[in-house]
Amino acid sequence: MKTEFIALGSALFLAFVGYFVSRALSVREKKREMIVNYLIDAYEFIGKPFEGSKEYTQAFCNAIFTIQLFGTEKQIELAIEYAKMAFALAEFKRMTAPDPASVQRTIDSVQQLNRELLLNLRNHLRKELSLKECKQEMFYIG
Repeated sequence: MKTEFIALGSALFLAFVGYFVSRALSVREKKREMIVNYLIDAYEFIGKPFEGSKEYTQAFCNAIFTIQLFGTEKQIELAIEYAKMAFALAEFKRMTAPDPASVQRTIDSVQQLNRELLLNLRNHLRKELSLKECKQEMFYIG
């Protein structure tokens, strides 16, 4: 009788522990899945050519905010620098007679930061999705 009581108590204890461990793992996986989905959306948007319309600008800001919320420290740093340079380029384009050399340097900087950010996001997302590391250079039209 005493042995049965101990066995029943042990079984109940293990069931409770199992439930809480399972729940904690489930919450962690849902959180990871949500972050990955948001970063995929940001990755897809950042890969689009910069156009400067009001709708594009709002979506661009949302993608940068998403990276600042869910990205790694390096991704956040790259996203901020990329946004600053992209908006500086937009300002140059609004000027009546911008210095061509300054415009070209800014374009080069924007393209370089875009590549770095996309590459960093791609590598991070592939790792999170348990995909093989990709050594292939980024290619996109834009």
